[in-house]
Amino acid sequence: MSKKLFTKGKIKTGIFRNAALNECEELENYLKKYKNNYSKATTEEIKAFKNMTSITDVIEKAALMTVGKGKRHPHHRRKSKKTLETAKDILLKNQTEISKADNFHNLHEIIIKALNGTKGIGPLYCYDTAFLIGAHLGKLPEKIYLHAGTKKGAKNMAIDVWGKKYIEMKDIPCCEIFERKCLKPYEIEDFLCIYKEQLALIFLKK
Repeated sequence: MSKKLFTKGKIKTGIFRNAALNECEELENYLKKYKNNYSKATTEEIKAFKNMTSITDVIEKAALMTVGKGKRHPHHRRKSKKTLETAKDILLKNQTEISKADNFHNLHEIIIKALNGTKGIGPLYCYDTAFLIGAHLGKLPEKIYLHAGTKKGAKNMAIDVWGKKYIEMKDIPCCEIFERKCLKPYEIEDFLCIYKEQLALIFLKK
């Protein structure tokens, strides 16, 4: 079955198939790099937000994308202060509903609904904000959510993402490698986004 996949802004045609052994081996090399270069920062983010005592402070800090010694989250460095302040004010008005979310999916949906139509705010911001707040509430993602970058990475592995907001571990080629590396769904989301171009090189070979 022919399938469109992304690589550096260009669309190529690949073939949907099970992953070959050499593809899984190449994938494992990139997973090692991810674990060495990125996992620690994510763990520290989770710990920092989990240890905060005030949900108001959590929402403010998450909305303003303030992580790691007061620095702006790298995904949102280009957003204006006004845009982030607007999002913060909206989320604070929804603080009660946010604090009562019983799982990450519901939390994510609450934030999407609250920020719908807010200029400069898109799916990646909603996911990252939900992730940081969820870290405090103990509600982390149990599925792999698909914003633009992650969706490209998934497509480059020939994963069917049509009409989906998220995918699951079973949908991923070489899933046993992700399991062996003990990657959580939110780490896989991050990996697919960061290594989307490399995944094209692995899984789009002729």
